[in-house]
Amino acid sequence: MMRCRIRAGFSRTAPLAVGMSLLWLCLLEAAPVNARTLHVFIATDDTDRNIGHYVRQDGANVALEFQAGVATQDLKFHELEEGVLTGNRIRQIIRRARIAQDDAIFFYYSGHGGYRGEDKHFLSMKGGRDELTRNELISELQRHQAALTVVVTDACYNLVFRPPPPPSVGAPLAIETEPLFQRLFFQTNGFIDINACTRGQIAATCIDPLEGSVFTKMLTTSMQRHMNDEDASFGWHELFDEVSDRTAVEFAELFPGGHGVQVEGNAVQQVTQTPHAFAMNIQKFYDDGNVGGNNSVSNTRLGLDITAENSIVLVSSVKDGGPATQLNYKNDGQNWYLERGDQVVSINGSEVDCVNCFSRAVRNSNAQMQLVVKSATDGKLYPFTARLNPLGADDVDGGGQQKLRFGIWVESYNGPGARIVKVQPNSPATRVLHPNGQEWFLETGDIVTQVNGRQTNGQDAVTSAVFASPQEMTLEVIGARDKKTYRFRVQLWNVN
Repeated sequence: MMRCRIRAGFSRTAPLAVGMSLLWLCLLEAAPVNARTLHVFIATDDTDRNIGHYVRQDGANVALEFQAGVATQDLKFHELEEGVLTGNRIRQIIRRARIAQDDAIFFYYSGHGGYRGEDKHFLSMKGGRDELTRNELISELQRHQAALTVVVTDACYNLVFRPPPPPSVGAPLAIETEPLFQRLFFQTNGFIDINACTRGQIAATCIDPLEGSVFTKMLTTSMQRHMNDEDASFGWHELFDEVSDRTAVEFAELFPGGHGVQVEGNAVQQVTQTPHAFAMNIQKFYDDGNVGGNNSVSNTRLGLDITAENSIVLVSSVKDGGPATQLNYKNDGQNWYLERGDQVVSINGSEVDCVNCFSRAVRNSNAQMQLVVKSATDGKLYPFTARLNPLGADDVDGGGQQKLRFGIWVESYNGPGARIVKVQPNSPATRVLHPNGQEWFLETGDIVTQVNGRQTNGQDAVTSAVFASPQEMTLEVIGARDKKTYRFRVQLWNVN
């Protein structure tokens, strides 16, 4: 597992080491294969010598992923001449970019950040002497009215506030745009806005400067893992979930007891790092231009069909006799039921604003689920408790008990055990318990050698063992990174 350390904060009055700051976007002149062009802005501020080398590596890592995943004729990189990064220079380079309304924008920033007032997040540059608010940045980007705009920042989000060389000359260039990048940038419209941590937190960097920051490392690692993945269900929501899980695990590994931070003048223990999605309002479309993919779904655990539009999740139909017709309202002893047009506002305390959010929340819930619904009849909010149906095949990607119960895809190979080729985000495989009490996550390339004390040589052996296992399962795994043997226990999903 990677070990990381916290980025050091700094005082606005502290002396600064002024370094090189970059914002780039390469201009590649070739006839695009896709009708859409992806514009990639990478802005970094390395003026703080404490984090400068990490920040430079962040930018390089992100740029390399786009080089490897997007065909050069589909991609445009803009370059800002060397010098100290400022808010005005970012605004100018965005304004000068020629972006069509059918194009996509990806803006990435690594450096210091902070917030003040009512959740006003800002990017802090030049050692705190210059800043650009998130709203100002988004306003500049949205002037272009692009079909898709994505903002990803790896910056602290604590009360007062945190910076890459261009891609290596010898970096491999993609001949064709890979499936993951097709789905993320060429088959999605809308607006996405993500930061590396949530309000009141600071972001962590890896000890090895070549690995950059924790969040960006997890982002680029997940992109690498799924770059060639043809699974149409893996999109922005699934990527964000996976990166969030891995970021939290890495933070907990380094700081099992938490780390002291200042939040609104008070010293508190930060016990995790939680990437924050300010917005994720997107819609997929097919190659023929028709919208589809994730704007409606049928859910068997709750027994209803839902649709989503403009970040509102609505009930479209309810199955007779299902959990959605037998809801408990404040233990009044009556069965309440949902109706067409009711809005699902939250599930188990988390806001629900898209089909994928709804499906994930129901799939990951315990059998007893809390939900808040806005009635289509009177417009009031009602808190309900639902007893869900067992998890079924249509609640996950389908096929194979090791996927349904555990959340892994394995393959046989020329060696002992079975090799993991895919891990489902938010599945039990992302929450296996180490003997030291910490939660770990399995990843692609790990080898499953034993399940419940028995050898599992090959794909069929793992599938059968997971199928026959009680809900608490033990397993032995050889790590893909260090080739060491680890033993875990895990609570499987119940599909009976």
